[in-house]
Amino acid sequence: MLGTTILITNSVVPLMGGNRGDKACVIQGMLFMSGINTLIQTLIGSRLPVVMGPSYVYLIPIMSIISSNNTGNYDSEHQRFFHNIRTIQGYLIVSFFVSIILVFNKAWGNFTKAL
Repeated sequence: MLGTTILITNSVVPLMGGNRGDKACVIQGMLFMSGINTLIQTLIGSRLPVVMGPSYVYLIPIMSIISSNNTGNYDSEHQRFFHNIRTIQGYLIVSFFVSIILVFNKAWGNFTKAL
């Protein structure tokens, strides 16, 4: 999990315009959220002894967000980094709510039964 965190951060943060300090903040945020997800999984979820970590699934959408935001006029690379990170966070929040709606409406279960 730690290796995945470092690998994803090292590949994405420089493309967003971040420096070493920004990379450290992203790593800290990922580790913190991995810990929270692990606690939720072991206390509320299926109670399996797993360690939750970041996923490679989001790399393709994140890369497309970064490439679409590179054309903007920014005063500095740091400002471009903050714009990119906020856009990515908004994308993750929206995708979370879409998945919650699909699960609670039992649409996902019906879809998987149909396959």
